[in-house]
Amino acid sequence: MEQERIAKGDLEFARHFEDFVNGYMSSAEKTGKAMAEAHRYLQSQMFNVCLAYIRQLAENYRKGYYDPRNERAARLSAVAYEALIDADEVYDPKYDISKAVH
Repeated sequence: MEQERIAKGDLEFARHFEDFVNGYMSSAEKTGKAMAEAHRYLQSQMFNVCLAYIRQLAENYRKGYYDPRNERAARLSAVAYEALIDADEVYDPKYDISKAVH
């Protein structure tokens, strides 16, 4: 299967965000509050990014692609994403719920 290409701008954002949380962020809670003050359309777009990140961590958890440093984030992502699917809040036919986290 061919690896999906990631656009240059998307990669740049991910690297800038990585740098931000690795030295510039003072508080995840305060950063979240600041993000929630963005224009409402942009809040929706930012949430789509957050949800995609949660989905990817959930998939990584199911495949065993984690270690003790990110296990909690991956496990909680799987629990949260599967709960959204169960509640019919997310439709994702590519995510096999039969492999759900217990």
